Amino acid sequence: MDKTKDNPPSEFMDIMPVIKEMLTVKKSNTAESALIWMKNLLQIYSHKLLPQFDDVLPILIEKLQDSEESVIQNVIDVLGNICLHEDYFHSVIEKILENFHLNKDVLNTRMQIVIKKLCTLLDSQKLYMAFAEKLLKYENVNFISSAVQTFDLILLTDNVNK
Repeated sequence: MDKTKDNPPSEFMDIMPVIKEMLTVKKSNTAESALIWMKNLLQIYSHKLLPQFDDVLPILIEKLQDSEESVIQNVIDVLGNICLHEDYFHSVIEKILENFHLNKDVLNTRMQIVIKKLCTLLDSQKLYMAFAEKLLKYENVNFISSAVQTFDLILLTDNVNK
């Protein structure tokens, strides 16, 4: 089994374009299946698949706006798995924050869900510090205020510290 982990069959390496296409389909069952595949493949072949995620990351971030809660949870799981790799951590955090900044509805309805779930998957202190560093780059005081209030609310009401 370890031999397969080190050298996945070449067919697996060709699956990312198919998964990417499945993510763009409007049916949530199709997107959810693609996300489950992604999550499982990342756990086994992350070192081989991560370079292909630059193309998929914008689609994953967009999927945070999906109406299906299960799709959103699976997207966060995949993003959390990607964040486990230091080379991608800051990029993912930056894209998530950018999405919140550009989509006020997502900020108001999903930010708390996304942050809470990521805190269960990652080191919450590292996550908060990364978001704080990225927030410094924004000039929109209303956005920064909303984000900080969301972080404060999570800290006050939930036990997100590992």
